[in-house]
Amino acid sequence: SLAIPVMPFDRFWSYLPTWQEWGIALAVIGYGFLVFSASYRYLPVFPKERELNPETM
Repeated sequence: SLAIPVMPFDRFWSYLPTWQEWGIALAVIGYGFLVFSASYRYLPVFPKERELNPETM
């Protein structure tokens, strides 16, 4: 009844993801890295200091 709110299990079963699940997980991590890299490159997080980086053109 309310003393055990979940179904008890008899023994612990091990689980190993398939290659499709590993591929999806790596794709999500790779996409996150890609978004982070693009945002670091194209978003002005830190202002450019003109006296430290003189333009030589």
